[in-house]
Amino acid sequence: MDDFIRIFAERGDLAHLALLLWATTASALALMALRELFASIRRFDDFVRELARFNDTFHGPCGELSLVECPAFALTLLHALWLGHESGINGFASLSALLMTYFAARFGVLGVYVSGRTREKQASATGQLPPSLINEALRALAKRK
Repeated sequence: MDDFIRIFAERGDLAHLALLLWATTASALALMALRELFASIRRFDDFVRELARFNDTFHGPCGELSLVECPAFALTLLHALWLGHESGINGFASLSALLMTYFAARFGVLGVYVSGRTREKQASATGQLPPSLINEALRALAKRK
């Protein structure tokens, strides 16, 4: 290491050495952040896989598990708040972004499914495809021009 510093001191200035150390440190920190990101993605994937297993296990006669899921989460949260269960409240607080993302995706998929079924029912009742939202928007833009 002394030879390395001596070569830099003879042929260049110490700013190059500082820049090298900074770049090495920044690269190491970026690699550590990427490793943590991948671990986080792996944990999220495990969580989604467990939810899918839960859905497969408890998919009952009501058809859609969202009818049970949302009230169950709400009751669990209200129970933790009512009893002042600190670890339960902290768990919900730390998972709040994940839960919001999960429910947004879940209800987004449910909305697309319901919209598609509605269009299928309209098509079978009338014998022609109902206009889509994109076609309606294009027609409205064409009328303005």
